[in-house]
Amino acid sequence: MNELSTGSRPHKTPDLSKISLTPEEHHWLKKECPFFQSDYLDYLQSFRFNPSQVSIQFIPTKGDPEIGQVDIEIDGLWVETILWEVPLMALLSEAYFKCVDTNWESGGQEGEQTYTSESWCSTNMAN
Repeated sequence: MNELSTGSRPHKTPDLSKISLTPEEHHWLKKECPFFQSDYLDYLQSFRFNPSQVSIQFIPTKGDPEIGQVDIEIDGLWVETILWEVPLMALLSEAYFKCVDTNWESGGQEGEQTYTSESWCSTNMAN
């Protein structure tokens, strides 16, 4: 795990190199999302995140070491680095709501939308 220090609060990022597309997920995607070609699904199944491609740094403001910006850099081939976008943004969002904006509730959100795996593929990926 990589450690990101935000002042006095260190954060651990999970080791994403252990994540892979399972045979069951490969089969499901092949059946439910036929627009994904077999060679692409095979690539996803063999792909492993390389944590050495990612650099995460917290840059505190001059006035308060607890406030600042997160700098994320990913170095590597585009075909590999583009796959980091969603998991890193999810981890960043999770860290924000666990450590910064902790006084919230999910109920009653305007425009709240629920997706099922079936509706996601059929409505968002039809083209």
